[in-house]
Amino acid sequence: MNNNTIGCLHTGLKIGIGLNGMMYLIFAFDEFLPLNAPESWSMENVVLKLLFIIFIVGFSISWYFELAAGIIFFIWFIIMCIYGTFICSSGNCDDGIIMGIPLFILSAVSIFIGIKKIQSKKLSQ
Repeated sequence: MNNNTIGCLHTGLKIGIGLNGMMYLIFAFDEFLPLNAPESWSMENVVLKLLFIIFIVGFSISWYFELAAGIIFFIWFIIMCIYGTFICSSGNCDDGIIMGIPLFILSAVSIFIGIKKIQSKKLSQ
């Protein structure tokens, strides 16, 4: 792939991660961030809060280290699948997995771009 294609993928990745971050924030404020709610510290909500922290870490480093962010987002998606399959007891357990599919795709693109950046650095040396 040439540098122009990688640049377009990189721009699309930034836009996609930004949009996913905004949607996740809307979900977080609506769903589990009210800390004084009666069920705010149940097992389900604690796992969601930890997943949110993992997402924020990946989101923060995604602007500089695509490979590391892609791996973090991939781990986030695996934990979200485990949460939706084994931990969630409410009626809409598949929502998190479905919501995570775009982030899973973005993590694959992020890993690809990170590997291409490493390869281009090795070739330029």
